[in-house]
Amino acid sequence: MALGTSVLEAPKLRTNRDLRRQARQHQRQRLVRDAWVVMLRPNLPWQKINTRNISPAGIGFVSGNAMRVGERFALRLRADADTGKLFLCRVKFGQTMEDGTFLAGASFEASLPDAAATIPTAWLQDN
Repeated sequence: MALGTSVLEAPKLRTNRDLRRQARQHQRQRLVRDAWVVMLRPNLPWQKINTRNISPAGIGFVSGNAMRVGERFALRLRADADTGKLFLCRVKFGQTMEDGTFLAGASFEASLPDAAATIPTAWLQDN
């Protein structure tokens, strides 16, 4: 307890305005170690992407290639502590950025517990 303060004094409450003025604290750990996508078309290679956000419903990311809204793709996500997962995703929105990269958002439609798994044929047939 600081000198000159009483036990009966209420502590000074910090307002949202006070909190916004503070320098940002980067305390969140990196959720995804690496992420790769492949379009569900013949003979296309896996491409590394940069994740922007992720939720139980979907993912936001930046890719080197444009994607069409409604197009489906496979996504491999790996965190530091596990083998990762394989997801079937559908593009919900997309926008080409000034630097030529493509910002996209996609929803998860299905998943497999192992990122090393082969893409199921059913995923390829419905594209």
